[in-house]
Amino acid sequence: MGKKFKKALTFCYGKSRDCVEIIFQSPASNQLRLQKKSDGRFGSYIQLKKYQKRLRKTALRVFLALIFVFVGIIVGPAIFVPEREAEIYIPSGKGDILISNVSKSQASVVFKTLDSANGNKPLATVADVEVFSDSQLQKFLKKIEAREYAVTHIVPLDGLEEGKTYYLKIKASEDKNMENSKEVNSWGGSDPIKFLAMGDVAPVCPTPIFASETKKDNSVGEMDMTGEKISSSLEESGIFLASSVKSEDDGKMRIFAVENENYLHGREKVQTIISWETNLPGDCVLIYRDEENGKENEVKSSSGMMEKHMVVLTTLKPGTVYYFKVKSQGKSGEIAVSDEYSLRTPRAKDTMLEMVGNNFKSLVRQIGF
Repeated sequence: MGKKFKKALTFCYGKSRDCVEIIFQSPASNQLRLQKKSDGRFGSYIQLKKYQKRLRKTALRVFLALIFVFVGIIVGPAIFVPEREAEIYIPSGKGDILISNVSKSQASVVFKTLDSANGNKPLATVADVEVFSDSQLQKFLKKIEAREYAVTHIVPLDGLEEGKTYYLKIKASEDKNMENSKEVNSWGGSDPIKFLAMGDVAPVCPTPIFASETKKDNSVGEMDMTGEKISSSLEESGIFLASSVKSEDDGKMRIFAVENENYLHGREKVQTIISWETNLPGDCVLIYRDEENGKENEVKSSSGMMEKHMVVLTTLKPGTVYYFKVKSQGKSGEIAVSDEYSLRTPRAKDTMLEMVGNNFKSLVRQIGF
C-alpha cells in the first residue's frame, strides 16, 4: 500500500512539474524539448505551441477563479456582515421574572426574551409555562402555551388551589414547535420559581415580593404577592423592599428604576453601568455575583448621599451571566434592598480572520464537501 501511494505521488508530482515547465517555457526551450523528448506527444513545434497555449489558458482561469474566491472570502464579511443566529436569553433574577395577580385560584407569569448573540436586543419568541407541584419538577400539573410571538410574555395561570405552592418551568423558542427551546426554572440560578396561591385577587405587582432572605435573624417565609407580612418583618429590622416604580413618600427608603447597560470594548473589556434611584438621599452599594462561581462581590460608591445612583464595572467577563442587587442606606440608618436582577454581558465579535474562516466553512458545506 505504501509503495502504491508513493508511486501515485511521484506520478502526480511529475505531471504537475511537466505542466509548469510547459507553461513557462520560452520558444527556445520548446525547440530543445522537441529535440530531447521522445515521448511522442508532440510531432512538431506547432503542436507543442498549441498545447502550451491551451495549458496557459486553463491555468489562468484556475488562477483567476482562486483569486475571486479568495477576494470574496476576504471582502465579503466586510461588506455583507452575516448576522449571528439568535441565542435566546431569559433574564432570570427575582426582579426579571414576575409572578403577579396572585389569588386563591389564579396568577400571571411575566418575563421577557432577549437575543444574547446580538447585543441583548429584544427577541420575539413563543413560550410555554409548565406548572409542577414539587421543587424537583417531577409532579407535572399543567402546561400553558403562549404561541403568539412576543418579547414580553404575560402568561395567565388558572385553576389553582388555595394554599398550594406551585413551581414553574419557563420555555421559549423562535419556532412554534418549540424546537431548540431555552428553559429557565429558577430565580438567580438557584432558587426555584414558585408562588403560593392564596388571598383575594391582588393588583399587579411590579416586582415579585417572594423571597427567603434573612437579615438580623429575621426569616422571611413564603407569602402572597401583597407582601404585607414580608414588609412588616423586614421593616422591624430597618430594611424596606425595593420597587420598580416610585411610591408615595412615606418617609421610608425605597429603591426603584433599576437599570443596566453593557458595552464591549475590543474583545475582552466589558463596561457595565448599573443605575437606580431612591426616594430619599442615601449611599450607593452594588452586590453582584458570577453565575459560575456564585461568589458575591460588593462595590461601594463614594458619591455621597444622593437620590440617583450609579456604579460602573469594568471587570466583568464577556458572554457571561451575572446576578446583581442594589442597596442604599439613608441618613437615619434605614436600608432598602432591591430584588436580584440578571444581566448578560455581550460576546466578543468575530475577528476578520474568524469571519473568513466561518465563511469558508459555510461555502464548503454548501458545496457539499
